[in-house]
Amino acid sequence: MAEIIKTIVYGIVEGITEWLPISSTGHLILLEELLPLNQSPEFLEMFRVVIQLGAILAVVVQYWRTFWAVGMGLLRWRPESVAFLRNILLGFYTLHQIARPSFISIDPTLNGIKLSLIHI
Repeated sequence: MAEIIKTIVYGIVEGITEWLPISSTGHLILLEELLPLNQSPEFLEMFRVVIQLGAILAVVVQYWRTFWAVGMGLLRWRPESVAFLRNILLGFYTLHQIARPSFISIDPTLNGIKLSLIHI
């Protein structure tokens, strides 16, 4: 029963943070540190994807034309599409580094400092 309550809390956190300009994935990873689910690592990986599936599908539906334009740009080797592909590949390459709770908790602080310095 406790696991069901935990998953409800995860769903609430995902639902609230998905609409805010903050990282819902980051909040789920931090929540795993505070309120761990007693499941296998494989299940937890699948759970992270499934809990975000609604948001992922909403983005795909909303930005379908943009995705199509980027795909067509890649076929024609347009510079902005190639840069987009480069960023995706870099993201996959660094995924294991940025998914650590220590990075997730420090990154917003560093970004806040950076933005503050820009606006001074």
